[in-house]
Amino acid sequence: MVKKKLIATLMAFLMLTLHLPAVIAAEDPPETAPDTVLEEGPEAVPEIVPETELEPATVTVTEAVYLPFILRNENFAFHERTDAVIIDAGKEVDGSSLSKDDFEAHVRQTRIVDPDYVAYDGPREIIDVYVSQVNDVGSRSGTGRYIVIDFPDVGWGDGGSTNDGGYSFDSQYTITYKGSGITFTDGTTLVPDGFTQTAVVSPVLDKFKYANHDGLDYSYFLNEEAEGPLPLVVFFHGGGQGNDIYTPIRFSNGGTVWANPENQAKHPTHVLAPRNATTPEAMHKVKAVIDQWIEDGKVDPNRIYITGFSMGGWSTWTFLQAFPDLPAAAAPLCPAFGPDEATAKAVAYLPLWVFVDVDDFLYERVVETYNTYSPFWHDSKLSILPENRLNNPPYNGWKFDGHAVWLPVYNEYVDEERGMLIDWLFAQSKVRGIEDVSVSTTVGTAPALPKTVKVNINRNATGIASEERAVVWDAIDPASYANPGTFTVEGTVEGVVEKAVAKVSVERLYIGVPYVPPAPSPDPSEPDETPETPDTPGDGQEPDEQVLYHPAYIRGFSDGTFRPNQAITRAELAVLLARNLDFGGARSGQGTFKDVKPTHWAAAEIEYVKSAGLMGGDAQGNFRPNAPVTRAEMAAIAARYQNLGAPAGANPRFADVKPTHWAAASIEAAAAAGIFGGYGDGRFGPDNHLTRAEAVTAINRMFGRGPLHGVTRPSWPDVPATHWAYLEIEEASRDHYYEIRLEGGEQIR
Repeated sequence: MVKKKLIATLMAFLMLTLHLPAVIAAEDPPETAPDTVLEEGPEAVPEIVPETELEPATVTVTEAVYLPFILRNENFAFHERTDAVIIDAGKEVDGSSLSKDDFEAHVRQTRIVDPDYVAYDGPREIIDVYVSQVNDVGSRSGTGRYIVIDFPDVGWGDGGSTNDGGYSFDSQYTITYKGSGITFTDGTTLVPDGFTQTAVVSPVLDKFKYANHDGLDYSYFLNEEAEGPLPLVVFFHGGGQGNDIYTPIRFSNGGTVWANPENQAKHPTHVLAPRNATTPEAMHKVKAVIDQWIEDGKVDPNRIYITGFSMGGWSTWTFLQAFPDLPAAAAPLCPAFGPDEATAKAVAYLPLWVFVDVDDFLYERVVETYNTYSPFWHDSKLSILPENRLNNPPYNGWKFDGHAVWLPVYNEYVDEERGMLIDWLFAQSKVRGIEDVSVSTTVGTAPALPKTVKVNINRNATGIASEERAVVWDAIDPASYANPGTFTVEGTVEGVVEKAVAKVSVERLYIGVPYVPPAPSPDPSEPDETPETPDTPGDGQEPDEQVLYHPAYIRGFSDGTFRPNQAITRAELAVLLARNLDFGGARSGQGTFKDVKPTHWAAAEIEYVKSAGLMGGDAQGNFRPNAPVTRAEMAAIAARYQNLGAPAGANPRFADVKPTHWAAASIEAAAAAGIFGGYGDGRFGPDNHLTRAEAVTAINRMFGRGPLHGVTRPSWPDVPATHWAYLEIEEASRDHYYEIRLEGGEQIR
């Protein structure tokens, strides 16, 4: 017995002193759960114990040591690859003791769905070995617990790709150590008996899951971190990537690109990647998955985007044929087939972006299809790429096949007009605007907010339509209307993620008897301030030639107030301008602006001031009648009406109007002409809302009216004679005869 112990000790001593390399046999690894990632240490931590009977520097290992490792996969633009093996050494390794020549890597790849099919069985090229403090690639350090074996990021037929021919691989790696020993920072050295593959880590793909609905396989990614409902990207793969459920999202980054961390940071979204969905029947199953996610509150029904390449481009059109009004935008890439005329008309107003490479074998078909049906489309673009080149690492300028237009389009291509596809898609929504709500109340009274708001929805067949949607407003803190001022409140609109916003003006409460405008005085010696008609002076006699007449062009509210500090809307301003332009009030048919129906109370006046060149709409063709007017916009209107230009070489007179401000010249010109002034502190407040008092002051000066002197009784209880705009408001809000004053302005008769 003693003899056997001596022999065993001697053999251990020889193994350690000779540093025999250990090679793990693929058929005889220690038992390890294949799906377990070992974070805290190797499967068998080496127990290195000083042997007191031997020399002090000699150690013995009491059991075989197998270090665990994971495969680290990466989704590149062309395909997914195993770009590194990461070994967990269990404790700090001295990186200077390692060399890439000390390691060999061998991989055997079989199809996940057919383990008997061997796709590759051979070596992997090792380009670097380093240590890291973290269980990941790219963080090289002098010492670290993890040993990273780095492989090339680009290669074909080298065992690095995790899929090919429409199939995904099960990759089993064998790592061999040939060095003299791995040195730890505590001074100990280890020659491992072998290495055990414990897991496969793919940072983006690991976030995808696989499921089946009524026979339709699909993979999907749900962003559980961002607050929903979120947009949804539906991606259809190409014809050669559907032989198993795993490959569609692995090949060419078409499914995973949307879930990349950098894209999720900009555009949080969900991703749905159906497998072999090519028929209308399959599209109904895809729609059922989408409907369920909408019902679950995960997906925003107004921001669903459809895209795919090659056969998937054809599938994109098949989906649009089945559900033309569902998407907010679509991007078919080098589609194998296109729409028919009925489908083309059904998506006449859908934002579309079609791509093809000039060398694509489908080029003629794609261009002919686009030219045939694009006359039906109002928001479409065909981009023809001269080549399919990837300039970013790891491809660094590699030019791909002419059919692979999806590689640059999903990853790098930037269009001069629309930018990158991903940014363009997420800028699209079926919701094109929510009505601005403005209400007023008095101090201490809760505002009465509307139960519905108008929402502009893009209907893909007919364009933008205004719909009444129910709205639930957030609770209002009574402190918000306890004092005069303004505040906003948000509301949740039925079927819309975007919030409605109501601006509430809180007016001072006037207590006392109701205000009654003064009656004409029976005393002929006292001027009448409110003539009944332009043809009859206040004393019943015809006025002489020097007496002129101005009708009022603005009125107060039903409670007898004028509300000088309330913001004026674009529709209200259009009406005031039209009255001063002697607009006759004739109404026409369909107007210019999408958000102004012919039945709108100010539709005729809006069209009139638009034709006069004083007011226009936005880039989307909307007038925004309920939006408040800014001071800068009023200055621009005044300068436009009087054809004013800023004095040459004039220095900006307002501290808050930079020369680069869009209305800087108009503000300067209006101020120089005396139409519009600033505040007492040297500011103009270009983005401040224009009040009713400011509006009539500017309009009076635009049209050469007032100010009106000699009014003995104020017309409005909230505009006393001490108010800064008292004379201007009297000019604008009362019918009056007047004479021109030598000192300037008008004298009431």
